[in-house]
Amino acid sequence: MLPSIIRAPTVGPGSRHRAVTGIGQGHVNLCQHQQHHQLHRCISSRASSRPDDFGFDDGTRRGIEEAVEVLTEAQELAQQQTLAELMGSWQADSSSSSSSSSDTASVSALPPSSPEALQAFLIEQGLSQQQAGQLLKALTLDSKYAACLNTQRLSQKLASLGRVLPDAAAAQLVLSEPELLLASSNQLVRNLVCMITALPGRDVVGMVLRVPLLLLVDDMPARLERITNKLVALHPSHSHTVIAGILEENPVLLLRMDYYLGDDIMLLDQLPMEIANMMVLGDESGLGHLYKYWRDKLGEPSGEQEWQEGGGSTA
Repeated sequence: MLPSIIRAPTVGPGSRHRAVTGIGQGHVNLCQHQQHHQLHRCISSRASSRPDDFGFDDGTRRGIEEAVEVLTEAQELAQQQTLAELMGSWQADSSSSSSSSSDTASVSALPPSSPEALQAFLIEQGLSQQQAGQLLKALTLDSKYAACLNTQRLSQKLASLGRVLPDAAAAQLVLSEPELLLASSNQLVRNLVCMITALPGRDVVGMVLRVPLLLLVDDMPARLERITNKLVALHPSHSHTVIAGILEENPVLLLRMDYYLGDDIMLLDQLPMEIANMMVLGDESGLGHLYKYWRDKLGEPSGEQEWQEGGGSTA
């Protein structure tokens, strides 16, 4: 059976691979609408014009709208391709696991390999001698990893992780987050699909490679919703697209912001300095400049033009 959070992609004449998570297709459509709107604002601001008053002739305006449409469609296709590939990797892993359940059980029951054999295997997977020793120490100190202290079983686990993240160095990920060895492909794919759907056009794979713990949280749909909503409320842009960019640059926010969701946090200034500084992207210099920029951008056009002349760029 497929995980309940995902429907199998369908393929037919002229159809595309599709996978929908528990976040809901309505949320995907909303994100795409917001993305289109923000791209529109971005293009118009580059020409020092307000979004609702481009100052362009009809031909230029149509060209801009066509460019936005093409970009949006390209991002949607890329998202669908990634989702389809994730589903394919999950199905391959699931099929392999179900067709060899007795083999898996026998592998799990294998006795531990020698420390020398384990270290040699991890070095073959791309770890340095020091890193291999560090990972082995972490695995041997906690009994929950006992089944992984066999080269055959460890190879199986790394291969499973590699099918979900084929471009990643699986051993390096496990070095950063050993609990990945205990996770099911179901859980890994579910969290990836949730993030890709909620953050369209963003480098979600890059995000989880930088913060592997995101693959293991058990409440990703709800976490994305509550943290995104809080950041949208706090950030002076009040823009889901801007927040998606901030999360892409600072994926650790999906973990750390859980401590700052209370009603007593009403301003970015009330967040720890390290987190508050994550709200400032590109050439923006500090929270004061951030507030001024968005106040001018959403209010008086002269303020936006002055900001642009100072060398900034829109989010």
